[in-house]
Amino acid sequence: MITSHLKSHTVRNQLLSTCSHPRRSFSLSTSCGIVGYPNIGKSTLFNALAKTQMAQAKNYPFCTIDPNVAKVAVHDRQIRRLVKACKPEKVTPTQIELWDIAGLIRGASEGAGLGNKFLANIRSVSAIVHLVRCFSDLDIIHVEDVANLDPITEMENVQTELILSDIEVCHKKKGKKGMTVKEAAVWDKVFKQLDNGEPVRSIPFTFDEVAIVNQLPLISAKPLIYACNIDADSMQNGGNALSDKFVKYANEKYPQIPVVVLSALLENEIVKIRNDDGEAQAQEFMDMYGLQESKLDILLEHCSNILGLQKFYTAGPTQVSSWFVEKGSTAPKAAGKIHSHFEAKFICAEICKVEDYEKYETEEQIRIKGRLTKHGKDYVMQENDVVFFHHSAK
Repeated sequence: MITSHLKSHTVRNQLLSTCSHPRRSFSLSTSCGIVGYPNIGKSTLFNALAKTQMAQAKNYPFCTIDPNVAKVAVHDRQIRRLVKACKPEKVTPTQIELWDIAGLIRGASEGAGLGNKFLANIRSVSAIVHLVRCFSDLDIIHVEDVANLDPITEMENVQTELILSDIEVCHKKKGKKGMTVKEAAVWDKVFKQLDNGEPVRSIPFTFDEVAIVNQLPLISAKPLIYACNIDADSMQNGGNALSDKFVKYANEKYPQIPVVVLSALLENEIVKIRNDDGEAQAQEFMDMYGLQESKLDILLEHCSNILGLQKFYTAGPTQVSSWFVEKGSTAPKAAGKIHSHFEAKFICAEICKVEDYEKYETEEQIRIKGRLTKHGKDYVMQENDVVFFHHSAK
């Protein structure tokens, strides 16, 4: 039975109320781990992202042993634009599972500093935020020589430990019987890359080759973001000499990897002010440092992108929500992210764009302007889609 326009409004209200249902699950595909040297602000960044103070951020190495884990809402630009247009009663952004993983030092791949335990934690996540120290503070204990602080060297030291750990894992594949010619060729590429001290993610694998590489949990194959942690005062200039040096290096050597410059301490302070005094006071504080938006939102948006996911949105005066869907998914598969019944009984999807809500503000005006287009089961979801799903009642 095809739903009527009146019925579709009812379905939409059910859909919007479903957005806050605890059925949301977290799989390996939505987990990001924060890694880097000890005492460089990983737990402070985690606390800011999680909007909590659950992670200890003490001034001594290996303050974190077991990883702190939190579900973090992704307040991306699109959902903020929809909230401004719709002024909803409730906002439910999609979420990422974030891990605060203890610091790695040279020799971690051989067990130094509980390295084996920490490396195992990194293997448990799907993507990595590699935090790099780009601030100089003599009061903070550091495992290297602070007087000769070099973020590039620190990054490469951590990367080397991850590569050495991958080499050890890959040895399990050497000489394995029953390997096809194609598999042998792929692993040969992997071994050569690791032996050259380069991460596996830099190899341009074909789709079929990726499935072979994924047989092992290689850390250096995981998608990655660099985050430069600078002092708060340097945010007024968008960075400092250390972060500028690292950004230039990363953009030249690894142009496919996003780089975000932020101050974990400053972002954590913004969160505290927002929680205690409200949005207006937080924005006033941000203005003092020349911040138009939180760098945390930018970082989380990059996290969702590197995970190979894209978002679609549901919007209205009752609720605005965002949802993760695998890239290339069809409309019924997207409907199933909200409720399995929506996928099983899918009829069609009416779709507009976030920009349409910005311009026309209400569904009624969007309909009048002819901006809502109807699509069937073969429609492949696109970026910035705002969707109204129609499905049969039974």
